[in-house]
Amino acid sequence: MRGISFDGQVFVDVKFDNADLANSSFSGVILRNVSFRPTFALTNKYYKSIKTIDFDGASMDKLTYAALKGVGVSLENIVLL
Repeated sequence: MRGISFDGQVFVDVKFDNADLANSSFSGVILRNVSFRPTFALTNKYYKSIKTIDFDGASMDKLTYAALKGVGVSLENIVLL
């Protein structure tokens, strides 16, 4: 799923477990109760990979926001639901 554009979609109760989403775009999406679990252990490779995902203009709940912020994802221009 690397490099896919999910722009403008709505994701509710979705688990992106074991999905490599490097260089993907989630611009303008709505995320509610969404989790992003790595395909491998929490290593530097995972942190570098998840930081390449674009969440510009996305709307998300506080739990999803906290999980992404906790792994160092840049969440500027995000709307909290």
